[in-house]
Amino acid sequence: MNPRSKFRQLDNINMSMYAPEMIDGIKYLISKEFGGKENFFSYDDYFNNVTLKDINRPDLVSNIFFRQNLGLYIRNYFEKSDYPDYSKEKFLAEKIFIEENLHPDLWNLAINDMILDYYRKGFGHDIISANFMINLIDSYEDDITSSDNEFLLEIKEDLKSFNAMLPESALESKMINQLGDTTTLKKIFQRSKKRIKVLDFWASWCPPCVNQIEESKDFRDRLTVENNVEWIYLSIDEDKEKWSNKSNDLKNSLNFRNNFYLLNGKNSSLARYLKVSWIPRYIILNHQNKITSNNAPHPNSNGNFEAIINDTKSSNY
Repeated sequence: MNPRSKFRQLDNINMSMYAPEMIDGIKYLISKEFGGKENFFSYDDYFNNVTLKDINRPDLVSNIFFRQNLGLYIRNYFEKSDYPDYSKEKFLAEKIFIEENLHPDLWNLAINDMILDYYRKGFGHDIISANFMINLIDSYEDDITSSDNEFLLEIKEDLKSFNAMLPESALESKMINQLGDTTTLKKIFQRSKKRIKVLDFWASWCPPCVNQIEESKDFRDRLTVENNVEWIYLSIDEDKEKWSNKSNDLKNSLNFRNNFYLLNGKNSSLARYLKVSWIPRYIILNHQNKITSNNAPHPNSNGNFEAIINDTKSSNY
């Protein structure tokens, strides 16, 4: 069915038939059709006939399904930058897209939705992005008067009390190394107290993850030497054997000592706390094990990743 037809269909659905988590109409339809599959879902294919004119509709601002899904269209279809999902750079790119392409009457709705969605996905759950988000909300303070915007103030207060340290439950998440021994993240951290740590969440079935591991080896090796960085690879594969086989394929690129199979994968305490719902995903922690970036750019030589490493190294968070 054409996505626009689906949107019209959703417009006529009796909302009382659905639980609150189903009200996000497009996401619900997608999860029903594609949920549980390990292959990548293509929003480009799914939204192939939707135009900017279709969503640039201030007359629909009171429609619950339009409100729930406007940000999804922008985030996954119309805004075309290559920045990592839910990163600071992607956030700013979406904000610029909204202000340059949408009717002004939709700006408040779209930006509010963006802030809430990013927050739910873990943006703001590190030292750098928490400060960025607080300053952004402060810039909207004069406009935060309606009940629709009160949640921004709640997010701001939550960010102010953010603790950059991983909780004990996350640190005690169990993982298996390539020798079959079980350990925890806490034990791994204890052996590298003076180093910057990068958690690299990946899986054998994820081509971008594998490509990054192979293509960025020289870059990673350089940061290991120059900035005392330790790379910790955490697979969220459901099948341990697939992880083991792919690890053997990548033996020239992976650090054997720091390559682990994360028990319970995305459902582990560590992945749930960090909101690891997509991969590849890179988490940077300083030598005190405080999260400085909960969603770092891909590690390569374009400067963005290294800038965060340098900031982490020089700052006294």
